[in-house]
This record gives sequence, C-alpha cells and structure tokens, in this order.
Amino acid sequence: MNNMPKTVADAVNVLLGELSVDDKERIGAMSESEIINMYYGLGTLIRDRFGLGNGNAPLLAATHTANAQDASVVLLRALWSRLQETS
Repeated sequence: MNNMPKTVADAVNVLLGELSVDDKERIGAMSESEIINMYYGLGTLIRDRFGLGNGNAPLLAATHTANAQDASVVLLRALWSRLQETS
C-alpha cells in the first residue's frame, strides 16, 4: 500500500499517466452525466488498482466517502474534471 496514491489529485495523476491518449480523449469528450457509464469498467479498475476496498484508507478518506464504490465515482469525476481543463 505504500506506493498507492493517498490523495485524489495523486490518483488522477496516476490515471493520466496510465490511460491511453484515445481513452483520455474519449473521457474528456463525455458530458458530466455520462461519467456514471464508466462505473463498471474504469470504475472497477480504479477500485482494484488503488486498493479502495483493500486498505487504502488515506485515499478513501480523501474522497470524503464511506465506501470504495462511491470513492471510485469521486475519482472518475475528478479525472473527467481534469481532462476538461486540458481540452
């Protein structure tokens, strides 16, 4: 868990470094209401990759949510917001 991101900004930075250009463009082109469509795909990857259900308490706390599912939605929204700034 030591190498896991502990803040929302750090998690978004990791995602930006790992996602393909095509994925970033696709996500950036979505409307905010479409973000939830990524819940089972990218949202699941986020929950698993960042250990949200397995002990990454600092990141879970940073999302101000009580569970991994809600935390992944916060991270999806933060990723989308960051991509809006760069498009």
